[in-house]
This record gives sequence, structure tokens and C-alpha cells, in this order.
Amino acid sequence: MKLETIEKKLAAGEILTLKPGDWEAVAGDFKVVESHETGMAGQLQIVKRGRKVAAVEHPDPKTVVLRPLSSMAECRGFVCDRMAAYDRMWDG
Repeated sequence: MKLETIEKKLAAGEILTLKPGDWEAVAGDFKVVESHETGMAGQLQIVKRGRKVAAVEHPDPKTVVLRPLSSMAECRGFVCDRMAAYDRMWDG
């Protein structure tokens, strides 16, 4: 998937599911502003391109999910919720 397509879909509020190679091809065009080790699903990253912010998750080795977020405040809430969910999974 091309960068322009990804940008349009994120701007439209779409959650994108990509193959790792597709994400790797465009990842350098995004600035990583936060990175959190989940302990279960690799890194949870918050990335930025221009004024657009998104979360990058790796639910399994063959999938990368890009989730558009409206602001850094929304990012903080999203990261807190996700990390709490991973902590609960660790607790069994």
C-alpha cells in the first residue's frame, strides 16, 4: 500500500491492517514519538506524520495495525488502556 493511500485512509478515520513489509516500506516517513513494550505483542508505537497521529500495533507476526488518533491526549488514553489490557493478560 502506498504512503498516499495510507494517509488518506488514516485521515478518513479508517483503521488499517497491513502486512509487515507494507508498513516497513513507509515507516520511515513517520516519526515515532512514543514506544511501549507490550510484553506480548511487540512494540506499541505512537507515530506522527505532519499533524496526524496514529498508533501502530503488532497483534501477530503477520499483521501491523495502524489506528488513527485525533490528538496526543487521545494517544495517552489509548496507550494507558492498551497497556492495562496487556497487564491483565499477563496476570492470566
